[in-house]
Amino acid sequence: MAAVAPALPADGGAEDASGPDEALSGEEAATAGQILTELLDLPKRAGEGWTPESLRPDETGRRVLALWLRWLCDCGLLRAQGEAYVATAALAAPAAENGLALEARARRDGWRAMLRGERPADALLADTTFAPASLSAADPQTGRWLDALAEHIAQRVRLGGEALRVVELNGASGQHALSLLARLPAGAVRYTLLESSPVALEQARARLENGGEPVEVALFGGLALPPDLHGCADIVFSANGLHRYGAPGEGLNAARQCLRAGGELWLLERQGLTPLAMISAGLLAGGFGHLQQHPLRPGPVWQRRAAQAGFTDIVCQRDGAAARLRMVNPRSIGLAADWKQRLAERLPAAMVPDRALLLTHLPLTANGKVDRRRLHALYDAMPQAAQQRADLTPAQAALAQIWAGLLGIDPAIGPQQSFFELGGDSLLATRLINGVREAFAVELPLRQIFNAPGLAAMSEAVEALRAAEADMEGGSL
Repeated sequence: MAAVAPALPADGGAEDASGPDEALSGEEAATAGQILTELLDLPKRAGEGWTPESLRPDETGRRVLALWLRWLCDCGLLRAQGEAYVATAALAAPAAENGLALEARARRDGWRAMLRGERPADALLADTTFAPASLSAADPQTGRWLDALAEHIAQRVRLGGEALRVVELNGASGQHALSLLARLPAGAVRYTLLESSPVALEQARARLENGGEPVEVALFGGLALPPDLHGCADIVFSANGLHRYGAPGEGLNAARQCLRAGGELWLLERQGLTPLAMISAGLLAGGFGHLQQHPLRPGPVWQRRAAQAGFTDIVCQRDGAAARLRMVNPRSIGLAADWKQRLAERLPAAMVPDRALLLTHLPLTANGKVDRRRLHALYDAMPQAAQQRADLTPAQAALAQIWAGLLGIDPAIGPQQSFFELGGDSLLATRLINGVREAFAVELPLRQIFNAPGLAAMSEAVEALRAAEADMEGGSL
């Protein structure tokens, strides 16, 4: 197999080394302070002490609390005193309640459970008010940018006389898709939403199902695009989503691979955390790790990254705290088949790989080495479609379809292939349980997935559960 991947840009420059830079004053900061005061049950009197351990956080929760508490200290609401914190007069001063603070109060118990590790933080992705994508969609800067993008698309459709192919990268739960489509004439675009979170993807699917315009949604974790998207798009865009990919450049490389020659990439990226995003995104991201460095970067950094990825005609503008970028893909990257043809023209036949896969980057291990295990898993997942499908039982084929939807791969999966070797993880395993429940009407235990992750073994377990269920319904147990 040949895996073709562009190099990712280095990201160690001083201009990238920015930590959390939330606004410390203004109406939104006041709201965030009020939300955190109630959420953390902070003291009501100046000089009174408080410790984070009163909330019984787990290790990840402690990192989230450290992020929030540093912000509260920077705002002058708390003062650190050893392992404890002391309320200032500013914290004790009465504050007028507003709608967002009241909404947050209703979520207090759930958010505290997330800090303790008793509830998955990704449940926040479904929050129509406080999810980062919901905050972005409600931001006036996002609205102005979507207005400009919609006007540009409509003008191109009028001039060209046909619908444009539009791809959204990391479209979250579909908030921006709905907003953009509402601004466009019917039939102006053929729309595909790609998202790296399986949880958010399912929410986008549900949100857009009855949106009036057909939208394709697909899982894309940042490594290998669905083959039918290579070189297809007239416009790729991302609204506060590109920074969510694992390494700088992944999303930009994916955009170039999606775009046809002359296609355009439109980006909106916040240059720093807003106070409310500091709360919700900080909770989702586990406090942004031990260094507490969020991935938001200034517009010039994204401009430099885009140039390194091969884009031209890059325009970068600032709109308040947001950076707006527009750029052109000068030439098509080419399909995997094109790369095979080029190799065939230069190498003996025996050295030409039988399969080629176009990647956005080479996956690395925690030690910084090429992750050969993951590459082999990708190779095994590549279709020798007819043969593999012929080898599957009907139950295995149905289970393979569920795997493919979760993992973003071709359903031509071999019976001995492992769910985890193909890219599965504990979160996707939880989603797999839901998929099995819907398709087979049985409850597959999580431990069964970990103990026997192969397709054939998992299918056998599902069949055994179905048989047991049938026996119970027949009254034999």
